[in-house]
Amino acid sequence: MRRLFLLLLILLAVYIAYPYWTLYRLEQALLTNNAESLKKIVDFPAIRASAKAQVADGLMERSQ
Repeated sequence: MRRLFLLLLILLAVYIAYPYWTLYRLEQALLTNNAESLKKIVDFPAIRASAKAQVADGLMERSQ
């Protein structure tokens, strides 16, 4: 029972810490101008597609 509690506690700690670790990696990649690290962390094609769709929707709303 104690091992299960310890395992759950470790999993919870990893679950809570992971976003902060990702933000740290992102900050370090930006500060060092490391494009390769940024490519691994950020999905730029998905961001472009999302931004393109949002701009198109905004233009359609304004034109009506």
